[in-house]
Amino acid sequence: MTLVADEEPGQQIVDATAGHGVDVVLEASGTESGLATAIGAVRKGGQIVLVGLHEEPRALDLLDLSLREIDIATTLAHICATDLPQAVEILATPGLAANVIDTVVTLDAFVEDGLVPLAEGRVRGKIVVDVAA
Repeated sequence: MTLVADEEPGQQIVDATAGHGVDVVLEASGTESGLATAIGAVRKGGQIVLVGLHEEPRALDLLDLSLREIDIATTLAHICATDLPQAVEILATPGLAANVIDTVVTLDAFVEDGLVPLAEGRVRGKIVVDVAA
């Protein structure tokens, strides 16, 4: 996909998906433009998950969201008092990476060595993409 500077990113995503849009958008920037991109990129009946914290109120076209049946969910991704101590304990477990990582792939090989095995059910753990390789 080639990005076009004068075209909205959400529209570019819709165009790249043959006019459908994507099933789920994780909006992590917390910016007005990020929210607009998420709304523009999600398919009818899709879901937007707001992970980024929006520090200012945002205007939403609720009619558009309702007519397209878009679900919007929010999350902080964790509750520090509950999740953080357990997460730190898990991270301190010896050999953790060997137990949860299935394979490390390069970005160039991501589809063939990462997504295809995942789609075929041949993955037993996480697939890590090494973008520096």
